[in-house]
Amino acid sequence: MTAIVTSVPVRVPSKSQGEASANSHPAITAAHALSERAAPPAMAPSSPAEAPPLLLDVHATARALGVPPKIVGNWNRAGRLPIPVRMGRRSLFWRADELADWVRRDCPPRQRWETMKGGRR
Repeated sequence: MTAIVTSVPVRVPSKSQGEASANSHPAITAAHALSERAAPPAMAPSSPAEAPPLLLDVHATARALGVPPKIVGNWNRAGRLPIPVRMGRRSLFWRADELADWVRRDCPPRQRWETMKGGRR
């Protein structure tokens, strides 16, 4: 049995070209972009400055969830997010580890989330 292999010319942008041309394949372009990103560090951060944040403000929470900050506020008022940590009168923060667990468990409403996690803080 013989396999027939065909090659299709695909333009992959170089660093100087920036954007891909209209006829380049999106999967090839995406793979190329991923290969140019820096690899994650193999070891845990060595200094506190490199450690991931423990608390996320509204903007960092929005970036982590992939929504605008206004949506985070709306979801919080509607009881769709875990209970935030309040610092001062107006500053709200979410625990990064709790937010990650909440997403892993399919983002349940706040009341159900509190029962699911068993009241642990």
